[in-house]
Amino acid sequence: MLMAFALCASMMLPGQDNPPEGMDTLSFPLMTFECIFPANHDDETDEERAKRMAEEEAEQKEWDKQTEREWKAQFSEKGLKLTWPEGSSVVRRRDGLTDYLRVTNTPDNLVKIVKYFNEWENGQVLNLLECNVRLVGAGREALKAVGFEDSSHVSDAAALCKKLLDRDDVDLIDSSHVVVRSGAEYVTKAVTEYIYPTDFDLKIESPVSTNSQSTAYTNSLHSQNCVLSAVEPTKFTMREVGSIVQMTPTFTLDCRLVDLELIVQFVSDPIWKDYGVKAPLATPSRYDLPMEQPFFPVRSVDVKTTVKPGRTMVFVGGGLSQKESGNKTLLVFVTVNGVSADIQ
Repeated sequence: MLMAFALCASMMLPGQDNPPEGMDTLSFPLMTFECIFPANHDDETDEERAKRMAEEEAEQKEWDKQTEREWKAQFSEKGLKLTWPEGSSVVRRRDGLTDYLRVTNTPDNLVKIVKYFNEWENGQVLNLLECNVRLVGAGREALKAVGFEDSSHVSDAAALCKKLLDRDDVDLIDSSHVVVRSGAEYVTKAVTEYIYPTDFDLKIESPVSTNSQSTAYTNSLHSQNCVLSAVEPTKFTMREVGSIVQMTPTFTLDCRLVDLELIVQFVSDPIWKDYGVKAPLATPSRYDLPMEQPFFPVRSVDVKTTVKPGRTMVFVGGGLSQKESGNKTLLVFVTVNGVSADIQ
């Protein structure tokens, strides 16, 4: 019977044998319910030590055979259609206080095994990713004071973020923190919804019309005969103004790195432009019929990259206006960590 365990993440461990050509080796840490303390052999003779080591080696070989049979049977019972070519293996080892399962096989078979562990919900844990995103507005003097020159040459983005946020002249525009499963998209928003017209209906009535309603309006504007005109919005749409963060973090095959898809938008309040027309009067004068449309300034970051769990990255999203943040630069700080959460 296999010992109860919980998967943390697959990884490569130091000291592993080089796998055969065409194969890879992945190690899956296991959380066991036993604690083994090494025995004291300081007083044994050389002969006793040699005998003990030979016995332990024989026991280890038998244990390895049993472990391999049990795990292969479990993979088969779970419906994994795996092949075990020559040179493949499944062994269980201990590294310090951590047990781990070491699997050597072809990349195609390892993909199936990783997928099985990542989707396995009958144990105690699932692999999750903790994501932190901070939008920061910083002026030229603040950036110069903390030594920021170029986002591609930042050695410690986490320290840079802390230095900036410790300053009174730097704005924390938005901050989000979520925990999601690997490969799942999440979206966070801090926005105001702007609803504005997209289509207008222009109505015009001639002053020479014979119906009584039109005649009544003949002297309605500045006591002059005019062409009766009106603008009526007929269709509307909505645009969100504020900060919008979309992120999809995904563990790589060996769970050592995270593939990150990130879209950050900072949408400013609209600037209005009037596309209206001039309605004619009976005299050469005209008057305005307004039809305003909004322009939305957007600063954004759109990247696909690979990050190391626990490391903070910084991206530059462009300048903010004086109204928004005092002519400051938008910086986006991102940190992704792998976590394990108990499933109740």
